[in-house]
Amino acid sequence: MEQNPKREGRETPAEALGRLRRVAKLAPQDPELQLRLARALLDNSLTDEAIDQLRSVISMSPNHLEARKVLELALHMPILRPS
Repeated sequence: MEQNPKREGRETPAEALGRLRRVAKLAPQDPELQLRLARALLDNSLTDEAIDQLRSVISMSPNHLEARKVLELALHMPILRPS
């Protein structure tokens, strides 16, 4: 079976998100990893889920400035919903 040369060694955004979800589940108390997951959710237009994730990071680490900034951006993003 031949592999598509363009795909060799590359993940799709959805595959990367799935991998990051699995890793984040293994370290639920790691705010940096949970923040990376939130950013990946935003990158995949999963704004509602990203907002929940960011709030979780902030509850773990109330002074996490980066998480607060990303939450502020996420709250002002249009939420894409399936039609």
